[in-house]
Amino acid sequence: MKKIICSVLFTVLLIFAASLCVNAETEAEKVYMDVKNETWYAKSSVYCFEQGYMNGTSDAVFSPNSKVTRGMFVTILSKMKGDNLSSYANTASFKDVPLGKWYHNAVEWAFANGFAKGTGGGYFNPDSAVSRQDIAVMLYTYAKKTSTMNVNVNLANIESYRDCSKISGYAFEALRWCVGNNLISGTSDTMISPKSTATRAMISVIISNYDKKFGHDWVQISIINNRTCTVDGKVSYRCTRCETVKEVTTKAWHVWDSGVITVKPTCVSTGTRVYKCVCCNASYSDSVAKLPHSFVNGHCTSCTAVSGANDLILGTWYNSYIIDVVTGTYYEAIDMTVTFYSNGECVTYINGKYYKDTWEFIEIEDNIWYYYLSDGSAVGFYNDPDLPIYKMLGYAIGDDYVCVMSR
Repeated sequence: MKKIICSVLFTVLLIFAASLCVNAETEAEKVYMDVKNETWYAKSSVYCFEQGYMNGTSDAVFSPNSKVTRGMFVTILSKMKGDNLSSYANTASFKDVPLGKWYHNAVEWAFANGFAKGTGGGYFNPDSAVSRQDIAVMLYTYAKKTSTMNVNVNLANIESYRDCSKISGYAFEALRWCVGNNLISGTSDTMISPKSTATRAMISVIISNYDKKFGHDWVQISIINNRTCTVDGKVSYRCTRCETVKEVTTKAWHVWDSGVITVKPTCVSTGTRVYKCVCCNASYSDSVAKLPHSFVNGHCTSCTAVSGANDLILGTWYNSYIIDVVTGTYYEAIDMTVTFYSNGECVTYINGKYYKDTWEFIEIEDNIWYYYLSDGSAVGFYNDPDLPIYKMLGYAIGDDYVCVMSR
């Protein structure tokens, strides 16, 4: 009877342990807002986060399609190695790597240890996107200098790629090694694209695959702090290959959903969108921008606004000529512009001088829209139904002249 009970308990424990393993695998969607669980880089993005190799570009944002720079890549290598970089703080080997810059110590560390070289002339180009062939070179060099595994294996034949001739001589063997060990693959069946750049998603996959084969084989020792949305996590790991022990702190953040509009915006008022964290019950609200006006014949169908985009009413008009309404004589145009705004302001520039007035809509008659400015002068807009915008503006100057303006 005791044996039966023990056997049952053992089976239950196995099932329970298995369920813990399943639940222990962090879902990408609970770490990053822009990584779906089904994407090819989901597990690698979480692995690099949990091991402290790669953080988000901002809280809960991975930016999988962003390019990786040379400065970023050597920083990732330094985190993989886990060395203390403080001794490199005052070293200045490159003209374009200033002291105190976030990648400075990692660049100096990589250069001093032979993992990376400059680009010539005393420059490192830390902000330039790192090429696929340079990733291969740095990773291959890093492996030969740090890995406890046999790295002199699986050199692939890459001469079948049509662009093989574009591979720089210094990168040929490294690319053979990376391709042969499934760290870097061709961009197609026939192209290796050695000088193309890599995205953060690609780098996360390369790094996680490297660790499995040549890097540290991390196993969790203990959870020092459980990571929540508001409390940083801390976990200790041990490498089964070299017995290195490390502690990794993972930053706390909320992972917000795409939000639900609870108050719909209109063309006169903003709306409200409520976001909820997918990991906890936290929420916050944000305003939703006003909708654009829907103008028909110059008037919004939803409110009392009169034509225009944003705050402009009928845009800006430029004079073409001035007419003497008594004699019919045409005069040369003066340098004049008139702009109407939805807040009732009218701004006029005449020969470089600035005038500010107010306007008020009065009436529509015979397809002419009349406005009166505060000084009593009339402004008429000719509304041509065949044109998407108003065609002509008559601007009265006193009693005897009219300035005909157009857009």
